[in-house]
Amino acid sequence: MCHGYGHSNGSCGNLSIVAPLANVALLPMVPSAMLFGAIALAGRVMWLPLGQWLALPAYLFLAWLTEGARLFATLPYAAVQLPSFPLWLLLGYYAIVASGWLSSVAVGAAAPGSGATGISDFSRRGGAEYSHTAV
Repeated sequence: MCHGYGHSNGSCGNLSIVAPLANVALLPMVPSAMLFGAIALAGRVMWLPLGQWLALPAYLFLAWLTEGARLFATLPYAAVQLPSFPLWLLLGYYAIVASGWLSSVAVGAAAPGSGATGISDFSRRGGAEYSHTAV
């Protein structure tokens, strides 16, 4: 477990190579787990044994997610060890990314037809192409 910055034991700094594939494979289970968890919660509010019975599908989806993550983590070369780098470098990188994003938002908002004024192209044109009259 990592505590603080400047890890000397090499226990942190892992980059998962299989994480994108694992997310694509396992992400479709998350809405089902949440739905059945909410149903179980509603059943539990009415009567505890009903909620426990209704929690079985949520448990199955959550077990699928947990075991799927465990399976992907056991693949060869699932993660690579990254050398530690200073916090100031990470914060500097985030500052550059944030400023680039903010400048692109500002440029997009100032562009004509961007909808930044709250007036869409449809309302500026008067909606003429969509105003059909019955014959």
